[in-house]
Amino acid sequence: MTSDDTAQLALAGLLHDIGKFMLRADVGGDRIWDREAQSDFGYKHAMLSAAFVEEFVPDPWRKSVKSMAGNHHRPRSHSVEELIVSVVDMLSAGERNDGTEDDNPRRQHPKQLFSIFSVLKADGTKPAESERRFLPLRPFSLQPETLFPRRPSAEEDVWQAYAALWQGFSDETARLKEVHEQDPDLPSYLESLLFLTQKYLWCVPSAYYGSLPDISLYDHSRVTAALAAVLDRDTPDAFTLTGWRRTPESIEKKVALPVGGDISGLQKFIYTITARGAAPTLRGRSFYLQILTEALARYLLRCLELPITNLLYAGGGSFFLLARPGDGERLPLLQQEICRILLQQHHGELYAAVVGLPVAGKEFFGQSMGRRWGELHDALRRKKLQRFVEMDQELTRLFEPSGRGGNEERVCQVCGQEHPQTAATRADRDIEAVRKCPPCEAFEELGDDLRNARYLLVDEIDPIPAGDPAAPAGDWRRTLAHLGLSQLVDHLLRHMFLISHISPFLRPNTNVLPGPAFGGQVSDSCRETSGGELEVFCDVVGTQVFVNVPFLFLGTLALIYHLSKYESKN
Repeated sequence: MTSDDTAQLALAGLLHDIGKFMLRADVGGDRIWDREAQSDFGYKHAMLSAAFVEEFVPDPWRKSVKSMAGNHHRPRSHSVEELIVSVVDMLSAGERNDGTEDDNPRRQHPKQLFSIFSVLKADGTKPAESERRFLPLRPFSLQPETLFPRRPSAEEDVWQAYAALWQGFSDETARLKEVHEQDPDLPSYLESLLFLTQKYLWCVPSAYYGSLPDISLYDHSRVTAALAAVLDRDTPDAFTLTGWRRTPESIEKKVALPVGGDISGLQKFIYTITARGAAPTLRGRSFYLQILTEALARYLLRCLELPITNLLYAGGGSFFLLARPGDGERLPLLQQEICRILLQQHHGELYAAVVGLPVAGKEFFGQSMGRRWGELHDALRRKKLQRFVEMDQELTRLFEPSGRGGNEERVCQVCGQEHPQTAATRADRDIEAVRKCPPCEAFEELGDDLRNARYLLVDEIDPIPAGDPAAPAGDWRRTLAHLGLSQLVDHLLRHMFLISHISPFLRPNTNVLPGPAFGGQVSDSCRETSGGELEVFCDVVGTQVFVNVPFLFLGTLALIYHLSKYESKN
């Protein structure tokens, strides 16, 4: 589990530049921007970040996070934590913090986030500046008017959009604070706030003063949070950090370990189907691979005691996270355990390569980081050419006979694997029965459930150790349980739920939830309203929704809602 010190550093990194958002929304703080404030903070946005923490962060973590976030431009020489946030801010931005003042943001700051498609070359040419497109200033959703870039908005419309964004963000963070004032849980709070920053800051530019505004404030903030978390365990002294802060582009020490993961065997796995039940099986297997990718990433974060901010990307069978340089020594054992799990559950059909590549502080500047990411991708490709080599002596099990053989009734007609519980099923009296093993049957059932699924829930549990590779495979739920996740499908509400161990966002007696759709706990104490919402009643004890994270699979829109358990005190 992530320590509170590490989580508080990550939280400070996530909020250190929230004042930039407040500046553009024309929101003031609790202090006047006078000479004393300039001396204390250096930049107005840093003063406003401190004001945000004072108003919106729950009391248990407010004091320490306020000093780390607010003082990131003027850290006190004796405070290692403040110096860490200051240094990682420079590394995340790939630049030194020596810009001009920001007391007139509506004149100096970029207004909208630039679409990178506006600078891509086609046939050796790129669009003229007048043809550049920008992302609309809206909370994130899978709507065309939100996703697709367009011409820049009129100036007055931009400032109205910022004000509306801020209103939504501040309302939801205030409600989140209210929950954790009464029942504080720092990892849960950090993850809840991370998804709120994604929802509202994905379209807000981070770049300042002449820089091309192509990096969102959300991305800059979460990478800063990730770097703060990895520096926590191997913390240099204040003297060393002060030197790094003066010349961050000269840091020779390895300060982070980008870790990449890539699942091999995806295409063959997805298209292991029969004519009957092809659509639900394809849908179920595709969705499972998405969840498996996330489960592998979270498993590594959990084992390495890193917060959710350190998960940089997970999707399409690949994931990337940021770890400590020293964590590279632990990766081989974790990779070996992942191999055991996948070997037992999929008999070599799926393999996950995991590679780490340490980087020095100076490599965050210039073009070095791009080259290092390219080297990480190359290392993953080489690793996938040596599947299961991590098993060492256990590798011989791959070449031993499996099953009893000679009994066709035990062979699944979908995957070709022998399983003692294989059974013939038929959808209709006139259709020939097809023998399916329990794992394949479960994928088809999952695909059927996904047709009407609107809410997905996942719950963290203690990982189940891998067993004998020769034992019969379990279904997809068993695989995720090995990685520390549990699934639930509620047929009563005709929704599928994927439960995520995040914070309770709401207390009982609440029927207002954030996001474009609502949800509640899985019990008879909630019902779906005519507007497609789930209404939570007063005696709720169980699981509650907090923030949605949308994604696409097989051309079908699904909304993942992260939820957690909340015991009612009523």
